[in-house]
Amino acid sequence: MCFNPGRSFEDFWTHPRNAELLHQLKRIGQGESDASLQAGTALFVWGNPASGKTHLLEALCKFADRYGYRAAYVDFAEIDMLSTAVLDGLEALDLVCLDNLDSLDNDSCYDFQVAVFRLFNQMKEMSKGLVMTSSKPAHSYKNTIPDLISRFQWGLSYQVFGFDQLDSHAFLIWAARRKGMLLPNASADYIVKHYSRSAHDLLHLLEQLDTISLREQRKLTIPFIRKIMGAQD
Repeated sequence: MCFNPGRSFEDFWTHPRNAELLHQLKRIGQGESDASLQAGTALFVWGNPASGKTHLLEALCKFADRYGYRAAYVDFAEIDMLSTAVLDGLEALDLVCLDNLDSLDNDSCYDFQVAVFRLFNQMKEMSKGLVMTSSKPAHSYKNTIPDLISRFQWGLSYQVFGFDQLDSHAFLIWAARRKGMLLPNASADYIVKHYSRSAHDLLHLLEQLDTISLREQRKLTIPFIRKIMGAQD
């Protein structure tokens, strides 16, 4: 399946609580494996929706390509539109990224579970990389074959923390600077207190503020931001 090549690790806001995860992902993208896993590198990443899991997988595929490694990305979010054939032959690649694995935690997905179990064993035997994401930790799976759950728990496991669980103010300042915008602390505080905490919504607001402030030659003051936010209601 295709992934968004425009996403990168540089575009992911790295809070200290996510730093170790980013370090491990980059190691995998460069073909390194963790000796504690004996063979290959398996990584299970879980976190709330919109915490950046898909961004990280797509960034990893792009990062691996930079180092000459062949990577594949499979998203199980639309499980009803897929067949197990989507996993056929992936063991021939250097790295496989499986997104939204929690979609398989259903009795009706038995065939997919078996296919992922088989792929996991193949990747491990050939010392290749496998990175999986989920909206819940492995021990929370209730309708998945036990052998697959045990595989989820074999490798390293990390929780990815979304910025809404960390520091929305710092995220806004970082995102604004990435766009070359000068966002005062007071203005960032105002947005955090009066606007959606969704990363998508906040980035969309910054886009609007950037475009309109440049067109009208306005600074990012609270009255100006209040006006733009009010126009969206």
